[in-house]
This record gives sequence, C-alpha cells and structure tokens, in this order.
Amino acid sequence: MPKLTSLQHCKIQQLGPGPGHVQSFWEVESIQDGSGPTLHQALVESLLKELEPTLQVIQTPLDGHMVSPWLLTTQWHEHMAGKDIKTLCSLVTLPKNNDGDIPGLRDAVEAYYEEALTLLDRTGELVLQRLNSPDTMKSGISNTPFHKHLHKATMKQYILPVVALLAMLIRQEYSGKPFSGSNPKLMELLAVLCINDPQDRDALDLIHQQLFEVWTTAWTPQEDREIIDPTERCLALLTLKQDGSFKEPHEVTKPIAMFEYCMHLTFLKEIHHCLEPDPDSDELEHLWWTDTRTWKSMLFRGEQVNFADICKVFEQTEAKLVQIWEEVILMGQDIRVEYDRIADDLVSKDMGYSFLSDARNPQLTCQDQLLRKFLQDEDIFSHFAMIQENAIVWNRSTLQAWLRSYAELQSLLLFDILVQDLALARPFAEVAARACFPNKPEVVDLYQNHVFVNYDQLFDSKDLLTIMTKCSLPILHFGLTIGSW
Repeated sequence: MPKLTSLQHCKIQQLGPGPGHVQSFWEVESIQDGSGPTLHQALVESLLKELEPTLQVIQTPLDGHMVSPWLLTTQWHEHMAGKDIKTLCSLVTLPKNNDGDIPGLRDAVEAYYEEALTLLDRTGELVLQRLNSPDTMKSGISNTPFHKHLHKATMKQYILPVVALLAMLIRQEYSGKPFSGSNPKLMELLAVLCINDPQDRDALDLIHQQLFEVWTTAWTPQEDREIIDPTERCLALLTLKQDGSFKEPHEVTKPIAMFEYCMHLTFLKEIHHCLEPDPDSDELEHLWWTDTRTWKSMLFRGEQVNFADICKVFEQTEAKLVQIWEEVILMGQDIRVEYDRIADDLVSKDMGYSFLSDARNPQLTCQDQLLRKFLQDEDIFSHFAMIQENAIVWNRSTLQAWLRSYAELQSLLLFDILVQDLALARPFAEVAARACFPNKPEVVDLYQNHVFVNYDQLFDSKDLLTIMTKCSLPILHFGLTIGSW
C-alpha cells in the first residue's frame, strides 16, 4: 500500500465499530450543497408567485370587433347582461302625479328648479360664467354667463331626467335591496310627497340634499360590474331599449345636456345656501394685519402669527415625513425608485388609467421591490412573520403597527414621497391589509383604489383637522384648522 503523503478534510460515515484494530470509513457528500433553496426561500418565492396577479399593473385591452366604440367606453352592455330588461326600464319610468307610485314627484322637482332659476338675478356675473365653464383648466372661464332658457316650457323638459333619477333611487330604496346611492332620506322624501303638497318646503329641501349628495360624491367603480354612479346608471337605463340594445350616441347627448343644466342649478342653490348669513352670528373680523408693509405678520383671532413660523411648520412636517419613511416604512432599507420625469396623461379617459400603469414609466411597473426586500431579509421577515408547519404566518400586531405608521405618512405626503410610496410601499400595504383584515375585503379595496388611506378607512375632515392642529400647535401656539387655513 502506498504511503499517504497528505490528508484532506471531508465528512465521513462509519457503519459501526469493526473487530480488531481495522475500521472502515466512507466519504459522504452533503445533499444540501448550498445551491438549493432553503425552506424560508422556497416559501417566500411561493408567496411572491401567488401575489403576482395582485402586484401586476396592467390595462386589459378591449376587443372592439363586435361592440360599438360608445359601448366599449361606457361598458353599459356588460352591466345589463343577463338581467331582466323590462324590470330595469321600469326603474326610470316617469311617475304620474295621480298614481300611487311616487305622487307629486314631477311637480316637486319643477318647483325646486323654478326656485333655483330665481337665484340667477341675484348671482354675480363671474359666478355664472364659472358655472357655464365645462373645464376651466383646459379652456378657462366662459365669457357667456349661465342663463335661463328662452322658452319657459323648455325647463319642463329639462327636469325629466332628474325626475327619472329620483324615481329610480326611490324605487331601489323601497325594494330593500342594496345599491349605490342608497339613502334613508329617500323614504322620507316619498313620505312627504304622499302626505304633503309637492311644493312643500320639506320636499324641496330633501330633493336638494339628495341631488347634491349624488352629484358631489366620487363614485368609484367596483369589481361586481355594477354601474356605481346613480346618474350614469339612470342615463344608461334611459337609453336602454326594450330589446336590450342601446340608443345611438347622438341620442344620448340631449339627456346629458339636461342633466348638466340641472346640475348647475343645484350647485347654484348650494352656493347661495352657503352664502346665507347666520342671523344669530355677530362674529367680527377675525384677521388683522399688523405688518402692512411686508405682510409677514398678523393677528388671527387674537393670536400673533408670523409667516416664518408657518414656514417652520412645513419644515418640521417634511422632517417628520422623511423620518417615518426611512425608519418605519422602509425599515432602514436603502431602496428608491429613480426617475427624471413622470409621464401622466391628464386627459386620458381609459378606465383604470394612472401614471403607475403608463407604459412610459417602466421604472414604476415593478411593484414587488420593497415586498421582496422585506421577505428576503431574515431580520425584517422575523419582525413581520414566522414559518410554522411549512407556511408563512403573519404577525398581525406588527403589521397593524406598520399600517398605522403608513397612515401617518399618508397624512403628511409630498410629491416625491408619494411616488415612492405608490411604487414601493403600497404593494406591501396591500399584503398587510389582506393579513390584518381577512374578512374585510372593502378595506383591501381602499388600498387598491385610493391614493390616501387612513388605516382601515379614508381620511375625513376631522382627521385632517387633527393632523393640522398637531403640526401647528407646537410652533404657532394654537391649532390651525381647515377653515382658518
């Protein structure tokens, strides 16, 4: 046997001690050579694969071979598919004054708009020009003020789509089935119409409240393919024929114009309502400039306010924003979406369009960067989750704390951080919301369809008031509110 000249380190295995002094050993090669994934890595990759459809930003192309461009845009034919056409058309049937359905509705709507028309003579020309301007951002303010029709009978025709809209909402409310635009005051309006005179003050006020709410609500499309906006739903039903087809686009422009004219009058009534002086108020002027040369200091309700202090509020807000973003939201990870410019088509009417899905912004389409970082970093992964029985189990308490910090970040957002937020943090926020609210899909929907989310709801004026007070009180020594700002 040749003499050994060197030894190498290796793993060995012995079946058992042999007899005598001779023992046999075998070199053993490890099955896990370091190239295969660990259980943690396999679970992370599996989760990321499962979330790919959720994180992907796409716009589904529409096949327009068999459908008119008008219906491809509105998608009304898809909303009506499989439903009873006769029942749908009956929702917008104009009620007669002498029937037992919705008595006096047409007379009440007519009285409401006759009252609105009387406000035109008491409204400034600039306000009327602004009311008559379709899009001030694109074409500026119209030179022609909003005005009455030449013939009084024209208004009787213009109110008919509004009568159909209110009739549809009342009938849907009366049915007891859930629908967008539901409001208990609809039944109150029906009761007033059945009991009192159609021109009763209560009826006119209820009509105004309902119309103003419908026309100032931002209706967000849902996944159930229903037409969420009540006005659009009414317009679709008004143009739906008994055979299930729809009227041609040129036949739809007239009811649209009627709706628009009536909307202007409703908004005019709201403007005058807001301008009506409070007879019980004797409030004096609450602002007094103490610096009438550079206009940098004032007395506001007795408090000294300096412009430099207001600048300091914004400086501290920005510092707080950066601190939350870097230390809490990113968990110290050095990650950023780089961009020189953002392409955003402000006139695009494509359903679901946003600058995130714009093909000209490829740097924003990768939605899993922060999520992948969190899942692949062992320390951060153990902060948010653990592996039990070959599955990822989320730590809801830490996810909820992260979402609350995320809500605080949302309340302070500036533009660049907003882009970073939507491209990096929002996908992880959606995953966290799914884990924290497994039985509340409407909360997950908020993170998918709204820019600003306050934990499990949207921000309201009370939230903004609290945020403004919290930021301004330490510096100005009093809390700025929405109204005072």
